[in-house]
Amino acid sequence: MRTKALLTVLLFCAADMVLGAPTERWRIDGLSLVVNSERESTLTLKASSTQVQRLVNLTTKVRLTKIEASRLVGDRLAVMDAATVVIFDLTKGREADWFFCALPRILDDRIVYVEWSPSHLFSYTPRAVVLVYDLTKSPVDNRLPSSRDQPIPAPITGAPIEVGIPVYPEWNVRNASYRNVVENPDEEESIFPSSVVSLGNDRLAFVAHRGRDALSSQNFIVSVDLARGLRAPVLKTYDIPTNEFKRLGQNPRAVLVNRMEAIGNDAVRLFVPESDYGIDSILVKLPD
Repeated sequence: MRTKALLTVLLFCAADMVLGAPTERWRIDGLSLVVNSERESTLTLKASSTQVQRLVNLTTKVRLTKIEASRLVGDRLAVMDAATVVIFDLTKGREADWFFCALPRILDDRIVYVEWSPSHLFSYTPRAVVLVYDLTKSPVDNRLPSSRDQPIPAPITGAPIEVGIPVYPEWNVRNASYRNVVENPDEEESIFPSSVVSLGNDRLAFVAHRGRDALSSQNFIVSVDLARGLRAPVLKTYDIPTNEFKRLGQNPRAVLVNRMEAIGNDAVRLFVPESDYGIDSILVKLPD
């Protein structure tokens, strides 16, 4: 009996060594921001562990202008405004990462956004590169090899933009590249701001716009399946079924989308201006 009891204890200890201690759970007790200038704010963060007696009281300078959204994933807290994301490591009690971007959205345990581009200041043709930051991964794992030699986190005077893993367009995925400009104006691409949604099952979708000319450009739906990981996304595109509209504009392929909502795992609802199309929304199936 003693041998059996000792064996049980040894097996329990071995399992504990393999599985590790229970994951520490955190609670955000306070989060505030004071804007000091156009380029600097003071963020105050208070957090506590719900499993061990550990408190985090952090005051730090950040480039945020306001707190528009935040998400706690494990011991990582992401805080963002319309153009900046700051990520904190609560276990270490410090800022872990930050970067500039466009159109950031928090979907589940990932941040989806468009790479920031200064192309409006130069004679470049922009191409929207959709990036994903996995909050369950380290900052280094959320970078392509070409940007891993940059300081992490960047100094507050820096301008980090090559952060995250490209999942669209296919060229950026295939070439593991952050390049977000093209030479041909017909290849210009953008993403509708309120169209990025999670379909569940590691799948997201959004509406993309391609082309510069009003009469030849087109909009379409893109789905990105991340089941095989951020570095192996499966991309599919879907035409918008314009036959369901009661009226069409001069270019039927360029549908103005106000926003998009996920309907289950394989469909979305597109909301459009009723004054332009005669109805306010249509349902679009997105089969795998």
